[in-house]
Amino acid sequence: LWQLPNPLRSFSGRKLQLSRLSAAFKNNQHHLVIQQPKQIPGTGGIGKTQLAVQFAHDMVREGRFTNVIWLN
Repeated sequence: LWQLPNPLRSFSGRKLQLSRLSAAFKNNQHHLVIQQPKQIPGTGGIGKTQLAVQFAHDMVREGRFTNVIWLN
């Protein structure tokens, strides 16, 4: 099962935020729900959605996610 937008090719930085999301995933090995603004706070236009997309792609690449569902 895979449904996820493509990541930005120019995504960079945000290592602290990505590591915090990764730590939240480690606390619950079965699933992680990223729900804005709870896990990713901030005003509109700062890249919260792209951060979530990048995180999901990173986790799939590392083999930590096998199923991804993206709800708009």
